[in-house]
Amino acid sequence: MIRFAVLCEPNKIVLLDENLKIVWRWEWRQGRLIALEKEDHGNHLTVMEQGGRQWIQLCLLTGQVERYTVEDESYPFDSIISFTKEFEESCFAGMVAASQQLRLIALKEKKVHVSGPYGIGFIPHLMRSLQDGKRILFTSHTSSTMKILDIATGEITHTIPSGALVADAGVSVDNSLIYACSAMENSLRIWNLNSLHVPSRLIHTGEGPEQIVTSRDHPEQLLIYCADDAALEMRGMLDGKIRKRITLEGATRHSSIRIHRWVNHYILLSGVSIDPYIAWWNINSETMLPITPLPGKPLRVVALNGK
Repeated sequence: MIRFAVLCEPNKIVLLDENLKIVWRWEWRQGRLIALEKEDHGNHLTVMEQGGRQWIQLCLLTGQVERYTVEDESYPFDSIISFTKEFEESCFAGMVAASQQLRLIALKEKKVHVSGPYGIGFIPHLMRSLQDGKRILFTSHTSSTMKILDIATGEITHTIPSGALVADAGVSVDNSLIYACSAMENSLRIWNLNSLHVPSRLIHTGEGPEQIVTSRDHPEQLLIYCADDAALEMRGMLDGKIRKRITLEGATRHSSIRIHRWVNHYILLSGVSIDPYIAWWNINSETMLPITPLPGKPLRVVALNGK
């Protein structure tokens, strides 16, 4: 069964089974690809070319490729996320960091239809869906705040003091809590989405926390990846207290380590040793196996089914 799609530099997509064996490859021979998403509903991968003028949809069932072109002006989207608007087809939200804007994108009749803009109010770095299909969380590398935008109205509903520049942000599986980690102060902060006016809970972490990973297999916990320590911290969802700390000794000699998924007692990570690779890391035995070479540095890993 195919489990993951990986966008690799410069223009390749590979599909992997649950053992990380490559079962399909596809290459784009024109401009540089910078974004890969799977629709919330359906069996299509959507790929965006840098500059946002060309969009490509790959049908996972038939292998058919469809191209979409922007009708009028193209927009230099930095990243996209998929969501389903109420009573409408699947759409995409596109972040344009330079102009501090969010735009909505729909692919219809071989054309890319862009609506908006919606002002964010600062130069965004990351955007995260709040899993209810209605709100998007933004972080910034130039502001010690986070912002929440309501998709229906296009308005910023909350500006949240984050205490320091945010390296990564996450949302709990039950969509009740927001997390933010800061490498500047080696910290994790936790907010309740229903009472964002209440100050965050501050927890000190290991050195250089740069990723937050949640999992439906472990709804009461989260993982913090501390890059400077090359360590994983398993922490409580509610209290942030550390449950277990693991050093990625087998990966410390590698570079560009990224955590993509947490499934049962495995995490899916990628990195670069001599060549780019993707691998399962067993949290219990602290071993990495299997290791699958990739045809380029992985830019985006998408789960295609299951958890």
